[in-house]
Amino acid sequence: QNRYFYIAASLALKQTNRRAMDNFQPPETQHELHQNSNTNESEAEAENEKASDPLKKYQAGSEEDLNSLDIEKQKTSVIGFLLVTLRSLGIIYGDIGTSVLYVFSTIFLIEAATPDRVLGACSCILWSLFLIPTLKYIIFVFRADHHGEGGTFPLRSLILSASPMSRGGRILVTLMAITSAGFLLGDGAFTPAVSVISAVEGLTVANLPVSYVLPIAIVILLILFLAQFIGVSKIGFTFGPIMLLWFFTIGALGIYHICSDPSVFRAFSPHYAILYIVGNGFRGYLTLSAVFLCMTGVEAMYADIGQLTKGSVTVSWLVIVYPSLVLQYLGQTAVFMTKPDLIGIPFFNIVPTPLFWPVMILATLATVIASQAMISGTFSVVSQAIGQNLFPRLRMKHTSKHTYGEIYIPSINVILCIITLALMIAFQSSARLVGAYGLGVNIVLVLTTILFSIYMRRGWHLNWIFVFSFAGFFLFIELAFLITNFSKVPEGAWVALVIGFAWTLIMLIWYYGSHIQSQEVKRMNDKNDFSLAKENENSRLTPSEDIEMGKALVHFPGTGAFVSSLNGPPVAFNYFTKATGACPANVIQLTVKIFPVPVVPELDRIRVTTMDPSFMHVHLKFGYFEKLDIIGALKEVVDLENATIYISREDVIVTHKRNFLIRPFLYIYETMNRNSAHAIEDYKVPSQNILELGVCVAL
Repeated sequence: QNRYFYIAASLALKQTNRRAMDNFQPPETQHELHQNSNTNESEAEAENEKASDPLKKYQAGSEEDLNSLDIEKQKTSVIGFLLVTLRSLGIIYGDIGTSVLYVFSTIFLIEAATPDRVLGACSCILWSLFLIPTLKYIIFVFRADHHGEGGTFPLRSLILSASPMSRGGRILVTLMAITSAGFLLGDGAFTPAVSVISAVEGLTVANLPVSYVLPIAIVILLILFLAQFIGVSKIGFTFGPIMLLWFFTIGALGIYHICSDPSVFRAFSPHYAILYIVGNGFRGYLTLSAVFLCMTGVEAMYADIGQLTKGSVTVSWLVIVYPSLVLQYLGQTAVFMTKPDLIGIPFFNIVPTPLFWPVMILATLATVIASQAMISGTFSVVSQAIGQNLFPRLRMKHTSKHTYGEIYIPSINVILCIITLALMIAFQSSARLVGAYGLGVNIVLVLTTILFSIYMRRGWHLNWIFVFSFAGFFLFIELAFLITNFSKVPEGAWVALVIGFAWTLIMLIWYYGSHIQSQEVKRMNDKNDFSLAKENENSRLTPSEDIEMGKALVHFPGTGAFVSSLNGPPVAFNYFTKATGACPANVIQLTVKIFPVPVVPELDRIRVTTMDPSFMHVHLKFGYFEKLDIIGALKEVVDLENATIYISREDVIVTHKRNFLIRPFLYIYETMNRNSAHAIEDYKVPSQNILELGVCVAL
């Protein structure tokens, strides 16, 4: 359900159009006719219908059908697959690809550099890149996608839909998913600041005054945030070739320096990593917080697969990104084992002088792309949270006709820009920013491991021994990193905790408030239905079962279109009839459904169900890239020019009956609910045709 966001609208139907609706064959009826017919002609027609109706697989709702769409998406031409792989470099791998700028310098801020320590640190880096991004994510976690989407919220959906869970279990899974998403959003502000400042500081090697670094970095990031409305697809095709050149460059530089000392290949032996941690005591263990920085951005790999394909992300990592990073770290190790004094600005100090300015420009562009990776991941996470009613509804813009997951959220873009610039101004340099960076990412990795382990057992029904072995192995590694990252709290990591908890608190308040609101609305409806049935037995008002069919009410001339939910009668219809004891002569209940395809074929757009001679249910289908032009979509079957469209809006008021400790959070929810976007704003309906029915819900 997280791939679809369901909205309800209402439409009007004139008496003269009923015959056209009655003659309309719903998809279910056509399917039954196909099963009962044995003629070649009907079979051919059914095959043509199946070929022209891509939404049948979504309507079926089975996991097998939905997964088959992902398979079809990946079975493109070789050229198309290569283009998507190129885009993945620009959308996902900027952050982890630019970590070579600062990892070694951060490690040896804690420990003095010696040849053995440099080799041991390199061994830690190489094994970290193999165990977490390659083994955990590429081999295991990528298999847990929900209709092509990755991240903690799709993983939550997979867990909750796999098998029945207790109420406590569902709440616990939701809390872990919300916390993980909150710290991922917090990381989305740190990554642009760290990456861009690290690149611009390379200009100091060319004697640029340090005072120029921060203004240049701020200007670069402002341009990037302003360019977000263009869309990820255009940015991806622009940045993809640049990142391909970047990975080729760092790999080539690594090979160049490895040739001077091939003994650095000893770093592939894990015993050098163990000796480095054990031999340097507690200070050596603390350097793992700096080693962890080589993996920042790995969480974007999983969160952004909805914008690409699993195959393209996997191939780009195994063929391009991973080998280039390994070669670059080995090359830096070869240099620093003999020249440890160059470790202060590790990457630019190993660049040959004639290549400095081209590589400097390329590194700056790569760090801009690193910022883009986290911005895209932030948009994806917020969109997924809205789809599962874990975040206030915001205005979103789909920026690609080809990929459902490519979106732009203006309000989140502004908030992210403000937080990022504030961090840059507050910390001033990459060395201070790196001291606060990594803790949020580490928390995301730990929670992802726990959630994925739960899904392995509940969704895949794997043996407990394998599940505990997987969870124990990766949690041992990630918790070891987490302990060292908590040691950075006095250095500024507390800022990352505050930002992550702030995003988490917003989602928790919305989750709790919307749950309380839905319970209150249900209680109000049940109470009102009972009292109406009891106190007005001889009146025209009746219980909700009869109200749903539009019976025993005073009918006034005209047509009314009422907001509909997928699970019951229109809420606006109940409110209106209970308040007035009347309803229009012709009532239309319309459900608008958004499918994860760019455009819905016209023949598949409408389905009509006749519930009563004067009460009909119309289903409208739109693609995510289409304008919701309700009047235009039904102009051949429905006259909407003179119809009245009834919608309901629930306004929340906090009462003093709640515990005084809970009340402040409900006040925050009340504010968010009042300022969240309304579904009717997406519909292309003239304002004079709309009548909004306000309902006050007391929490």
